[in-house]
Amino acid sequence: MRIEHLINGKPKAARDYFETVNPATQEVLAEVASGTAEDIDAAVRAAKDAFPAWAAKPASERAKLVRKLGELIAKNVPELSDTETRDTGKPFRKRASNWCRVPPTTSRTLRRCARVSTVTRIRPIRI
Repeated sequence: MRIEHLINGKPKAARDYFETVNPATQEVLAEVASGTAEDIDAAVRAAKDAFPAWAAKPASERAKLVRKLGELIAKNVPELSDTETRDTGKPFRKRASNWCRVPPTTSRTLRRCARVSTVTRIRPIRI
């Protein structure tokens, strides 16, 4: 398996790759893109370019998208935790603990955010 960068929503090949290895078996799990300064700059630019559209979305729409991400994580906890276990050598009995906390934490945070409102006031500075 080869894992590319994901920049601006699109896969991007890298100049170099590194192998991620299962520490228990020494099996190569994947070749992972190794980022350069240019890759980082491109990712930061893409994030900055995307931010105004994200910020312009109503909070309720952003919450729906974040909730959907939490649901996707919840749906894929077995695969995510198995991948993490093979990649890091984390004990099997603890493998799902981090991933299982993501959906409830996301839901709790979204409920709290729904009760928050902000007001921006622009006032001239007194001289």
